Amino acid sequence: MLVKNFGHLWERQFLYRGRGNVPGHLIGLRSPKSDCVDFCEQIGVYVLHDKNLRPLYVGQAGYGESSRMLTRLKAHENDHLWNRWTHFSWFGFRKVTGKGLHESMKPESKVNVTGSDVIEQLEGLLITVLEPTLNKQGAVWKEAQEYFQYIEPELALTSNAQLGLALDAKFNQLFQRLDKQ
Repeated sequence: MLVKNFGHLWERQFLYRGRGNVPGHLIGLRSPKSDCVDFCEQIGVYVLHDKNLRPLYVGQAGYGESSRMLTRLKAHENDHLWNRWTHFSWFGFRKVTGKGLHESMKPESKVNVTGSDVIEQLEGLLITVLEPTLNKQGAVWKEAQEYFQYIEPELALTSNAQLGLALDAKFNQLFQRLDKQ
């Protein structure tokens, strides 16, 4: 199977980007009591969604170290899409082993799958992302496991309104310094 794991409609506001010497992460859990897995180095495809949860953009992660899942998502915070997306879904090709990702799977790796497996996986991916109203059955994922977004406690305590106020205060400080010069 191509898709080994996925996260659907994770919230951008809880994306932990990192700070100082602390690297960012993309942590998911299978259940509240399961081990955390960091998907920042995942390869696969992702979808950016707008505030109405409509798909806006589809991308791929995996070619080169600088294009892993977290790096690609962070890049979209500074490109032409920066103000358009609020959620993202991802579909990973590297399987989970213990608390991490399997190291041997690379974008150029050959995968032995049947045509029916590819069709089933593509259908599952499209049903998951598009959520078509006339599909009575959801996606059928034989082996792919869904992971739910882990929210850093420090991010959970900060609302968007609080972030806006903090940014306004920083801009005011900056403008005051510029006025004095």
